[in-house]
Amino acid sequence: MITNKIDENTYSVEVYDWIESHDDYICGYIKRDPGPDDESDLQYWLFYPNGGKVPLNARDLKRIEIIMRELNSLN
Repeated sequence: MITNKIDENTYSVEVYDWIESHDDYICGYIKRDPGPDDESDLQYWLFYPNGGKVPLNARDLKRIEIIMRELNSLN
């Protein structure tokens, strides 16, 4: 995985495709909004899947990783 800084509030996230194209591609962006009020979650860094308008939080990403690990252990 590679992260590239786009600006002060945005990073792109690239992952390497080991299966199909054997190339890097952008899978999403890590962003924050510097202007929301103190109670808004948008002030924190959040992951936005490529093409997604709604962010995933770190807990969602961790749960995806756990499920994939459990499924792969069944093989």
